[in-house]
Amino acid sequence: MPELAGGLIAVGVDGSPASVAALRWAADLARLSDAEIVAVRAWHVALACLAPYAPVSRRPTQEGERAGAEADLAGAMLTALGPAPDVKVRAALVCGPPARVILNQCADADLLVLGGHHADSPLRQTVGAIAATCLRQAPCPVVIVTVATASSGRVVAPGRGCYVGRVSTARATGGEASRVIAARAAAGYRADDR
Repeated sequence: MPELAGGLIAVGVDGSPASVAALRWAADLARLSDAEIVAVRAWHVALACLAPYAPVSRRPTQEGERAGAEADLAGAMLTALGPAPDVKVRAALVCGPPARVILNQCADADLLVLGGHHADSPLRQTVGAIAATCLRQAPCPVVIVTVATASSGRVVAPGRGCYVGRVSTARATGGEASRVIAARAAAGYRADDR
């Protein structure tokens, strides 16, 4: 396990149940290691998704997209951590492509935690494009967490090396279970380098 005592855990948050489970999982680990959490939410104006003939009044605005992303992040943090979190946590709301934003925000992190799609899916279907990019390019160890239906009642953290496909279940705060389905240490990563 990476040395997290007083360290930094970056968590990608998009408001999905899996990202909320990832935030809960990170909070459990932060409680054990006295680490700080940075909850990262990327946002952008999605004009490319609209037809060129779409009415101007229906086009998203920068302010509207930012407000929506801010509400998603606040809602996920409230759901995962409650109104008075017992861990050190800060929010990072950044404009840009999600993978690039997450990779930039985890540059100084000791661990990156992301949500996966479905706990009962094969690894290839569980890890989406953003998580796959982060697994390949993150400068720190990466853990993918999904919402699971069963629990062993303990927090499971990645060991040294690469454990892609290793499935471990952990009870998240609030009684909901989460499953660690993939973990990867950064190339050349050594815990004593931090």
